[in-house]
Amino acid sequence: MLIIKMDKFDSIGNEVSIAKTAWAFATFNIKAPELYNKLAQVTLKRLDLFDSISLNRIMWAFACIGWSKSDFFYSLTKSIVKDQSLDISHKVRHNLIMLYLQNLESFKDGVSIKFFYISNIELSVQNPQLSAALNRIGWKHQMQYRTPPGVFIPMAQIETKISLQYHTIHDYIVTDETINSSPILNGDALFKEKIFQHLGWTIIHIPYFDWLSLENDYDQEAYLTYIITKKSLSS
Repeated sequence: MLIIKMDKFDSIGNEVSIAKTAWAFATFNIKAPELYNKLAQVTLKRLDLFDSISLNRIMWAFACIGWSKSDFFYSLTKSIVKDQSLDISHKVRHNLIMLYLQNLESFKDGVSIKFFYISNIELSVQNPQLSAALNRIGWKHQMQYRTPPGVFIPMAQIETKISLQYHTIHDYIVTDETINSSPILNGDALFKEKIFQHLGWTIIHIPYFDWLSLENDYDQEAYLTYIITKKSLSS
């Protein structure tokens, strides 16, 4: 049994620890409402002591676990959007959180939320080998499609709103218990999928262990044809 001493979060100076705890629990998709309530309370109380990266990680964690109190996100985002020094990964994460915020029932009409502008040049291409294989089977797509107001959908076929999501090992919960069983997507990956679905996209998952097991172009093409056709028939 995992036991967390709540009072340890009351000490000033452990803001990074608070962000890491929230991130860890959200990544493993652990339901711990008492813990999240405590982390939210402490974060709001000492908001000025957190740096932008820690606040970004806390917001991301709370969005991953489905936190529905929009005022919490409003308070944190005011500090984050002032910081233009955030790197690309944190800006992408922030934009996804803002889309999540807009879909909350508690979202208040007229409240201004801000997105970071991200150019295609800033994004690295994910798995060009996968994109090349899709081209070989005639599946037209964009490697990175920007949706308004600035969320990027990978391996996107705009006409059908289908996206192929390549999952690396970092997208899975990897422990001694799961290493030899069916891998489970972590909270981070599940949150991204939820946002893409909110935008009307159908997601096809490509696990790294499936893709890396394909020995040649023919195997890749057969695999992609099968999973795309299977998804189309089930839609």
